Amino acid sequence: MIVVVVVVYKAFSDLNTCLRSLRAGPASRVVVVDNSFHSAGSCVDHVANWDSDRFVHVVPHDNLGYARGNNLGIQHALDLGADFVIVCNPDVIIMPPVIDRLVSEIERGSYGLISPFLVEGTLGSTERPPSLSRPGWDLALGRGVISTNASEWASRLYPTFFGACFIVKSDVVRHVGGLCEDFFLYCEEADYCQRLAQHEIRWAISPEVGVEHNRGASISDGSTRGKSLIGLHHAARSMVILGRRYWPSRSVVWTVLRIALSILYLARGRPDSARAILTGLLSGWRADVSKRIAPRFS
Repeated sequence: MIVVVVVVYKAFSDLNTCLRSLRAGPASRVVVVDNSFHSAGSCVDHVANWDSDRFVHVVPHDNLGYARGNNLGIQHALDLGADFVIVCNPDVIIMPPVIDRLVSEIERGSYGLISPFLVEGTLGSTERPPSLSRPGWDLALGRGVISTNASEWASRLYPTFFGACFIVKSDVVRHVGGLCEDFFLYCEEADYCQRLAQHEIRWAISPEVGVEHNRGASISDGSTRGKSLIGLHHAARSMVILGRRYWPSRSVVWTVLRIALSILYLARGRPDSARAILTGLLSGWRADVSKRIAPRFS
């Protein structure tokens, strides 16, 4: 059984498109964790042709963020009897052949987890040429790297998969545990890769199977695709926590770079954005990184 988990926070238009693409696919269930239920109403009211037999609407007590929201969805998927769990952002479009090809690839390659590559734009579009995204963590700058070209994609090894969309075997999440809930947004996949390595579980990014990604729908400020204040805050916070846990010597450098970014926002007349970054840094340095909050699944 294949179960898809989608965590949504207000990105209702993108969610509608995502669920339409999943409706024609082979997934037995789609678990939608509605993080914005208490602030923006039920996502079901914004989705056309909701199929209650196939789509499972989960309402948490509050906005749980990416990691906790997906963990809640993964637990529901396992309770439903999932053999494979697909974690998918609402701004991702998964065409019907993709899921079958990912399942085939994960089994053929003896992987525990596979992520499709992401296409920023429309697959096959002639109006706006799509661009590939590359995942991961820029260890020099302490930030995500979001664009590349085909030649770079083929020649470079990346330290993490795409958190926006990946498929994982159910026995892997039972063995390794859920996503680390020390992170509200960002860096969960980089942390998960370190834990997969500790358990000697192989993972990969598919060189052949891709999905369409409308980047930033869940963390934009509503009027643009720029990060919201909560996005800026947690990008800074998660960066510090990740660095302190795995690359302590680089955490200070990354912090200085974020302070420089906050100064740039101040110069541009955006003090709220600067404050969001600085409070995120402070929260990251105050966090206890000696313990990892990552639930175990039965």
